[in-house]
Amino acid sequence: MNRDAFLAALKAQLNQLPTAQRDDIISDYAQYFDDAMTAGRNETDVIAQLGTPQQLARELFAQHQLDAWEAHKTPNNFISVLTSSFRLGAIRFGLSLPFLLGVIGSALLSLISYIVFITGILWLCLSLSQIFFSWPAPNQFILNDSGIGPWFVMTDSDMNAPAIDIMGKDNQAFKIEHQPDGGVTLHARDRNGELTLIKNADGSIKTLDVKKGEEHLQISRLHTISPFERLLLSLGMILASFFSIRLAKKWWVRTWAWWRAELDKHIVTH
Repeated sequence: MNRDAFLAALKAQLNQLPTAQRDDIISDYAQYFDDAMTAGRNETDVIAQLGTPQQLARELFAQHQLDAWEAHKTPNNFISVLTSSFRLGAIRFGLSLPFLLGVIGSALLSLISYIVFITGILWLCLSLSQIFFSWPAPNQFILNDSGIGPWFVMTDSDMNAPAIDIMGKDNQAFKIEHQPDGGVTLHARDRNGELTLIKNADGSIKTLDVKKGEEHLQISRLHTISPFERLLLSLGMILASFFSIRLAKKWWVRTWAWWRAELDKHIVTH
């Protein structure tokens, strides 16, 4: 392949770029060939240094998409950067992989950190409400995943509160009973087995009993975290999420800076 064939192939590979920008790139590389040959180098050496037209075009296109993202940080430009890096990775896997891992990793860390932060805030509000206002009561909410009856049940620790007793087909049942001491008993049964959960008035689990065929599991005196323990845990979650959000932001910024430096290095040195 000679100079003219290389430039023609490069121009064909850059057909996704605007015409004016593509012509400027071809003009720059034509000048690069002329300067190199004036300095005593031959076309073969220059082409060997530049690499294949396909590889060079994908590097240039990735640089173009990165320029667009830095100018206007829109979802479309972000997707274009990832797409161009994937295409470049097909022929230069070692160059694109660190960037893709950095972007995905920092984005996931940021997402998880915000989820933990929001959860910590909710737990903090719940703990403060229980500590200062005794609301909601530990036994006031029960999540029912038995498949029988309502999924989310609001109860009352008052022993005069009405019980819930639902019967379904195939001997399925869901029942909530209030004990005189303020505790709550939840019983669920279907064709696969039975589950009985007894909670004390303070919200701690007194007994968990599971039966499935001939198998039987019973656990007693399970510890339930107190509002004060939940308060400490929520503060820890908020603090940890704060630092992880800062870490994710630094990781994100450095990943993009590294990608810019790598693309500029590979193209400028040509």
